Amino acid sequence: MSQIIAGLYELKTEIGSGGGGIVYLGRHIRLDKEIVLKADKRSLTVGTDVLRREVDMLKGLSQTYIPQVYDFVQENDTVYTVMDYIRGESLNRILDRSGKQPQARVIRWACQLLEALEYLHGRPPHGILHGDIKPANIMLRPDGSICLIDFNIALALGESGAVKVGFSRGYASPEHYGIEYADAGRRVRYLAQEGTETVTMAASSTGGTGRGRGSVLLDVRSDIYSLGATLYHLISGRKPAQDALLVEGLTGQDCSPAVADIIRRAMSPLPKDRYQTAAQMREALFNLHRTDRRAQRRRRGIFVSAAVWSSLFLVGGICSFVGLKQLEQRQTALALAEYSANALARGEVNDAISLALQAVPRGGILEAPVTAQAQRALTDALGVYDLSDGFKALDSIALPGPCLDLSLSPEGRRLAAVYGYEAAVYDLETGDRLVALPLWESAWSDCLFTDEDHVAFAGKDGVSLYDLARREVLWTGEPASLLAVSGDGSAVAAARDGEGVVVYRASDGSRLTERSFEGRRMGKTENDRFADPKDYVFALNEDGSLLAASFADGTLTVFDLEDRESDLLIYEGSDYRIFEGGFCGAYFAYAAYGESGSFGLVDTEQGVLRGGLETEGRFLLQADERGIFLGQGGTIVEIDPAALEEREAAYTGGPGVTNFAAGGGYVLAATEDNGVSFYDREGV
Repeated sequence: MSQIIAGLYELKTEIGSGGGGIVYLGRHIRLDKEIVLKADKRSLTVGTDVLRREVDMLKGLSQTYIPQVYDFVQENDTVYTVMDYIRGESLNRILDRSGKQPQARVIRWACQLLEALEYLHGRPPHGILHGDIKPANIMLRPDGSICLIDFNIALALGESGAVKVGFSRGYASPEHYGIEYADAGRRVRYLAQEGTETVTMAASSTGGTGRGRGSVLLDVRSDIYSLGATLYHLISGRKPAQDALLVEGLTGQDCSPAVADIIRRAMSPLPKDRYQTAAQMREALFNLHRTDRRAQRRRRGIFVSAAVWSSLFLVGGICSFVGLKQLEQRQTALALAEYSANALARGEVNDAISLALQAVPRGGILEAPVTAQAQRALTDALGVYDLSDGFKALDSIALPGPCLDLSLSPEGRRLAAVYGYEAAVYDLETGDRLVALPLWESAWSDCLFTDEDHVAFAGKDGVSLYDLARREVLWTGEPASLLAVSGDGSAVAAARDGEGVVVYRASDGSRLTERSFEGRRMGKTENDRFADPKDYVFALNEDGSLLAASFADGTLTVFDLEDRESDLLIYEGSDYRIFEGGFCGAYFAYAAYGESGSFGLVDTEQGVLRGGLETEGRFLLQADERGIFLGQGGTIVEIDPAALEEREAAYTGGPGVTNFAAGGGYVLAATEDNGVSFYDREGV
C-alpha cells in the first residue's frame, strides 16, 4: 500500500493501531526521511486558525526523550499527525518477552521519562499533558535511551462536539474515569467548577466504587499517576488494577522499600497525595541513594571491602596523613574562632556567625573534633547556648489558669491569652505581661488584635478597645462575647448568641451597622460559661463589609453589611453542625461537617459557588489573608482560589492531622499520634 498525503508524505505500511487511531510508517518525500503518520478519523471541532496555533506550538517541541512533531494535516476526512520515526522496541514488548525489569534500569528510564514530562508540562501557556502514558507508548532506542511517543496532541479532535481524552485501563488515573476517592477509600462526588474548562467523559470503575457521570479536570498529576502505574508494571511484571484502591502493594521481591514508596505515592488515588510535579518526583528518585536501604548496604559493603584491602598497605600512611590534616584543621579553627570574636566585638554579627560556622568541622574523617573555642564563638555570635539538634521551646509563659484561647498580633510580637473570664496580653520579645483585661463571663469571650498596639476584647461592661501604648480603654460598646476583626483592622464585629451583631469602627467605637440573627443560636452549647467548642463561623472580610456566620440549625450565611438584599445564603437548615470558614480576598472558603463533610469556595463578588468537595470524613480549614489551606487525613494543601489549583503544603506520610496553622510558607501540624510537625515551603 502506498498513498501520498498532502503532497509531502508517502504513507507506506501500518505498524500499529489502537483507540486513538492507526499508525503508519511513512516517508518524507522531499527529505527522503522515514517518518510516522498517525491517522485519526474523528472530525475537527475547532477552526483551522485555532488548530494551526496548536500545531505551531507542537512543532516547536524539542526534547531528547520525545519525538519531533513535523506537521498536522487533514485529507479526506482523516487527520494525520506527522512525527519522527523512533527506531527501537516498545517497553510492552520487552515486558512480554522478558517480564519484570531490573530496578536500576527502571529507575534510569523513570528519570528520563520525568525529564520529558517536566518539559511537556512546562510548555507555555498552560503546559501539554501526555494523557496516555503506558509501556506501549514508550520506545527503547538502540542506544539504551527511551522516547515517550503518542502524547496527546489531538485535543482539538472530538465527536459530536465533545472532547474526549483517550486512556488505557490500569494505567489511567481515577480522574480519567470520572472518579475521586476519599482517604478512607470512599468515592467523592465531583462538583462542576464555574469558569473552568473540563473534560467530560463517562465515569466507570470496578471494585464496587460506583458509577456516575461528572466533570473531570485532568492536570499534571494525572500524568504522574500513569507514570507510576507504568513503573509498577515494569518493576513487578504485573499490570496494576484499574481501580486505584485495588492496586496490590509492591513487595521486597519486586523492588526496594524506598522505590516502592515513590511508586505508591505517584499512584495515590487522591491527586493531592501524589507528587505535584514531575520535577518533585524526579528529585525523589535522585535522592534514592540517601534513603534506599539496598543502596546503603551496598555502599557499606563496598566501603568495608575497600577499607580491609587498603588497610593491609596504607594503615601507617593514612594515620599519619589524618593526623596532619586534623592538626592543620584545628589550627585553622582556632584562628577563625578568634576572628569571629573580634567581629562580634565590632558589632558585625553576621560576619561573626559566618566565621564561627567555618570554625566548626563538618564531621569528616580528616577533621579534628570541634574545639571549645569554636563552640564558644558560635554560641556568642548566635546568642544561643544549646546547639543540639531539634526544635525547642524558645520561651514559656505561665498563665494564671487553663488557657481557653490564644491570638497573635498581626506582626507576631504580642500574644493575647484567654483564661477563666480574663485575658492577658504579653510582649513576646520580653515575656512581660502588659495588661490583664476582665472578660464577659463566658468561655466564648474573645480577645483579638486590631493592630500591634490595640486589642479588642469582650469586656465585662461591653466590647471594648484597649490601647497598649497608652494603657487605657479607648471605647466601650454593648455587651457581647463573640468578636471578629476585619482584615485591615478597621472594624470590629461583636455578637451575642441568639440575638445579633453590631459592627463598630475600630478607631473610635462608633456603630457602623447592626443585624439581627432572628433568634438563631450560633452553637449548641447549653452552658457557654465553661466550654467553647469553636465549631462555628464568625468572620469579617478584609474591609468589614461582609460577615460570615453559621448557626446551630445548620444555616451558613454571608451577610452583606452594606446591602441586605445581597446576602448570600449558603445553607439553610442543613444537617451540618460543625463549621469552619474565613475570607481570603474576594473569596469565602468554608468547611462543614455533620454525617458527612463538605468544602466550598464562594466568589462573593459574583455570588457563585466556584467549586467544592464532599467526603464522608471531615475537612480542616484555615482561610484568611495568608491564604486558603485545607487538610484531610495526613495531607494539607494550599488552594489558589482564582486558578482553582492546589499545592501540597504538608504531608505526614502516616498519622492524620488533627489541627494546623499555616502562613508565610510554613505549616505547623498536630497529628493523631500526639506529635507536632513543622513543614517548610516545599511541604517537607
